[in-house]
Amino acid sequence: MYLIDTNHCSLAILGNVNILSRLVEVEKSLVSTCVIVQGELIDMAASSQKQQINLALVINFITGIYIYNVDQQTANIYGQLKATLFNQFAPKEKSKRRKTKITDLGFGENDLCSIYPLLLLIMSLGIFIVK
Repeated sequence: MYLIDTNHCSLAILGNVNILSRLVEVEKSLVSTCVIVQGELIDMAASSQKQQINLALVINFITGIYIYNVDQQTANIYGQLKATLFNQFAPKEKSKRRKTKITDLGFGENDLCSIYPLLLLIMSLGIFIVK
C-alpha cells in the first residue's frame, strides 16, 4: 500500500518523471490518498489560471487511485491521535498548554488526517488498538 500526500500527487499530475516512474513500479500495489488531499488538489486546480484543464487533470489522476474518506472512525482516531500528541509533546503547564497549537508541535492539521489509512493498516495487523 502506498499513501501519497498532496505534494506527491501534485508532482505526479505535473508529470514529474521520478514520481511517475515510482508509481509505475508499484502499479500492482494499492496507491491511495485521502479525501483531504483530494480537496487540496481540487482547490489548487480551481484557484489556477487554467481551471478547466487542471481540474480535468486532477479528476483523471484521482480516478486512478483509492481515496480514503473521512468518517466517524476517522474522527475518533484523529481526536485520539491529536490528544496523544499533545500529551506527549505540549507543555505541561496549563497556561502554556492552552495557547499551544498542533502546528507549534511540528504537526499540521492535514498531517494528522493524511495518516488515517496508515493507522487502519496498523490496526488491521493488530499492532495498535484504539480504546
